Amino acid sequence: MSFADCAEMDPPPDLRVLCDPRPAGQRPPSQEYIWARDAPIVALPGITFTKETDDLAMRFALLAIRTQPLDYAGSVLAELGRSFVWGRPVYPDQEIYGYYQFPETPPGPPGRYPAQVGTEFAKRYEQGPIGTSIVEPYAGWMRAYQDVARIPGTVLLVVLLVPPAAVAWRAFRYGRGPGSPRALWLLPWSVAVVLLITPAAVAEFDYRYVLPAVPLACLAAALACGNGREFTDLIPRNVQL
Repeated sequence: MSFADCAEMDPPPDLRVLCDPRPAGQRPPSQEYIWARDAPIVALPGITFTKETDDLAMRFALLAIRTQPLDYAGSVLAELGRSFVWGRPVYPDQEIYGYYQFPETPPGPPGRYPAQVGTEFAKRYEQGPIGTSIVEPYAGWMRAYQDVARIPGTVLLVVLLVPPAAVAWRAFRYGRGPGSPRALWLLPWSVAVVLLITPAAVAEFDYRYVLPAVPLACLAAALACGNGREFTDLIPRNVQL
């Protein structure tokens, strides 16, 4: 929905109900098309998460990708690029961004429709009210931690570039091939890249999707820059690297 243009797609009548007439630049974040109460797919009769609704959305998505492949690629790159900015801008909106921050005061009731529904189900499960308590001084320690303990996205990008750069340098200087013990970096590096690209390709950027890629990227950089012996000693002798 970040790029779909129904004038270009010319979808059949059953898919046209999902079209958004607004220009792509004026649309909300993509996830709102699944969760917002006024989203076309949510407004359809019945429950949103059914096989029939899923098939309808899948057909719409595949048609958009087939007819607008360059726009799709641009959307993926734009969302992926959010992972590597230096700052920590608010995205996709202030409420979701706030979920990832340790608050100074107990948060109020949720404003987004799906969170409101989830809260009501949680109350039924707990058979009473639910809420978040702020316990000092421990909460203050966590707030201080979150202000300084972070890796800017630009640093993450540099860490991701270290393994291929280190291997290319050693190959150029020493003639090391892919069979070197340092090839151990490839697995965690590949997983980190997939973790970053997949949300951008199928959903949208979210800070929670970046977090699991960070330790894997750091591990890959350490493996690529180390001598490899301390890691290969842990591998059974019958395993071929």
